[in-house]
Amino acid sequence: MLARQLDDTRRNGVALEREESALGGSCLAAPVLVTGRPVATLSVSVPADRFVPGLLAAAVRTAALALARVLPGRPGPPNEPDTETGFVIKTVESQNV
Repeated sequence: MLARQLDDTRRNGVALEREESALGGSCLAAPVLVTGRPVATLSVSVPADRFVPGLLAAAVRTAALALARVLPGRPGPPNEPDTETGFVIKTVESQNV
Protein backbone atom coordinates (compact mmCIF):
# COMPACT_ATOMS: atom_id res chain seq x y z
CA MET A 1 0.00 0.00 0.00
CA LEU A 2 2.81 2.45 0.84
CA ALA A 3 4.53 1.77 -2.49
CA ARG A 4 1.28 2.56 -4.33
CA GLN A 5 0.83 5.80 -2.38
CA LEU A 6 4.41 6.87 -3.16
CA ASP A 7 3.89 6.11 -6.85
CA ASP A 8 0.68 8.17 -6.84
CA THR A 9 2.47 11.04 -5.12
CA ARG A 10 5.31 11.04 -7.66
CA ARG A 11 2.89 10.87 -10.57
CA ASN A 12 0.48 13.56 -9.29
CA GLY A 13 3.01 15.85 -7.61
CA VAL A 14 0.94 15.93 -4.42
CA ALA A 15 0.43 13.73 -1.38
CA LEU A 16 -3.00 13.13 0.12
CA GLU A 17 -3.95 12.38 3.68
CA ARG A 18 -7.55 11.50 4.55
CA GLU A 19 -8.25 11.46 8.27
CA GLU A 20 -5.02 9.57 9.00
CA SER A 21 -3.72 12.14 11.49
CA ALA A 22 -7.01 13.38 12.89
CA LEU A 23 -10.63 12.40 12.48
CA GLY A 24 -12.51 15.00 10.49
CA GLY A 25 -9.41 16.46 8.83
CA SER A 26 -7.66 15.88 5.53
CA CYS A 27 -4.72 17.52 3.82
CA LEU A 28 -2.92 17.77 0.53
CA ALA A 29 0.79 18.62 0.23
CA ALA A 30 3.28 19.41 -2.54
CA PRO A 31 7.07 19.57 -2.40
CA VAL A 32 8.89 22.88 -2.73
CA LEU A 33 11.82 22.15 -5.05
CA VAL A 34 14.87 24.41 -5.34
CA THR A 35 17.35 23.38 -8.02
CA GLY A 36 15.43 20.12 -8.32
CA ARG A 37 15.80 19.18 -4.66
CA PRO A 38 13.07 19.24 -2.01
CA VAL A 39 13.66 21.98 0.56
CA ALA A 40 10.18 22.27 2.07
CA THR A 41 6.61 21.08 1.80
CA LEU A 42 3.51 23.20 1.37
CA SER A 43 0.39 21.68 2.89
CA VAL A 44 -3.28 22.66 3.02
CA SER A 45 -5.60 21.15 5.62
CA VAL A 46 -9.37 21.19 5.32
CA PRO A 47 -12.34 19.51 7.00
CA ALA A 48 -12.75 16.00 5.58
CA ASP A 49 -16.29 16.68 4.40
CA ARG A 50 -15.01 19.58 2.23
CA PHE A 51 -11.91 17.78 0.91
CA VAL A 52 -11.90 17.80 -2.91
CA PRO A 53 -8.36 16.88 -4.02
CA GLY A 54 -9.09 17.61 -7.69
CA LEU A 55 -9.84 21.24 -6.84
CA LEU A 56 -6.99 21.71 -4.38
CA ALA A 57 -4.13 19.89 -6.16
CA ALA A 58 -3.45 22.46 -8.88
CA ALA A 59 -3.57 25.35 -6.41
CA VAL A 60 -1.18 23.67 -3.96
CA ARG A 61 1.26 22.69 -6.73
CA THR A 62 1.18 26.24 -8.11
CA ALA A 63 1.76 27.75 -4.67
CA ALA A 64 4.70 25.38 -4.07
CA LEU A 65 6.23 26.41 -7.42
CA ALA A 66 5.78 30.10 -6.55
CA LEU A 67 7.41 29.59 -3.16
CA ALA A 68 10.35 27.79 -4.79
CA ARG A 69 10.93 30.78 -7.07
CA VAL A 70 11.48 33.15 -4.14
CA LEU A 71 13.57 30.85 -1.96
CA PRO A 72 17.33 31.16 -2.22
CA GLY A 73 19.03 28.54 -4.39
CA ARG A 74 21.56 27.70 -1.75
CA PRO A 75 21.03 26.49 1.78
CA GLY A 76 21.70 29.16 4.35
CA PRO A 77 21.85 29.20 8.11
CA PRO A 78 18.52 28.10 9.58
CA ASN A 79 16.32 30.51 11.51
CA GLU A 80 17.95 33.62 9.97
CA PRO A 81 16.24 35.87 7.40
CA ASP A 82 17.39 35.48 3.81
CA THR A 83 19.08 38.70 2.73
CA GLU A 84 17.14 38.92 -0.55
CA THR A 85 13.63 37.84 0.45
CA GLY A 86 13.49 38.33 4.20
CA PHE A 87 12.05 34.83 4.59
CA VAL A 88 13.08 32.84 7.62
CA ILE A 89 13.56 29.14 6.94
CA LYS A 90 13.03 27.24 10.15
CA THR A 91 14.30 23.76 10.75
CA VAL A 92 11.88 21.31 12.30
CA GLU A 93 12.79 17.91 13.66
CA SER A 94 10.37 15.09 13.06
CA GLN A 95 8.93 13.50 16.17
CA ASN A 96 7.17 10.19 16.41
CA VAL A 97 4.06 10.54 18.52
